Amino acid sequence: MGNTQSGPQIVYNVPIEDPVPA
Repeated sequence: MGNTQSGPQIVYNVPIEDPVPA
């Protein structure tokens, strides 16, 4: 996964505030 965006590294399909994906 090459993330070159100047921002938070989000590698999940759900928001961080949401519970951990099952």
